[in-house]
Amino acid sequence: MSQKIFHASTKHSRLKHHGFTMSEVIVSATLVATMASVVLPLSLQSNRLWQQARYQQMAVEALSSEMEVLLSTTATELEAATEDLTPPDELQRLFPAARIRSDIVEDADGTQITLHFSWRSPATESSPNDDVRDREAASLFQRPIQLTAWYDVKAREPQP
Repeated sequence: MSQKIFHASTKHSRLKHHGFTMSEVIVSATLVATMASVVLPLSLQSNRLWQQARYQQMAVEALSSEMEVLLSTTATELEAATEDLTPPDELQRLFPAARIRSDIVEDADGTQITLHFSWRSPATESSPNDDVRDREAASLFQRPIQLTAWYDVKAREPQP
């Protein structure tokens, strides 16, 4: 008789639980929904910031290229060269209203050339569905990028 009891308890322990209960499914769905609601906005914001960083890097490279051209000119050509600054075609396609402006300041240390690159980023184009916080974050990237160099006028003058 003790064998039957032992056998019955063994038989009961062999029964396996297949499938999920409704509470397990609800808890799992809640966790997945919570994680998606956190990860998706962070992913979108990360992508937007990466894009803006790429735009800024392209603008810095354009300014650097223009500055190299200006620094290779003679003092007499410098004024004319700074008045005819235009962004490269690639940047004009990417950035609406892109422009490069220059400031030249002469002092005892030499001539200081500052280039300003300003644009309206595609990310700042607003639509009615945009969140106010997104537009405010994107507007941070509208500030002009500046690059400054000093130009030694005396070293650039032709020697007789």
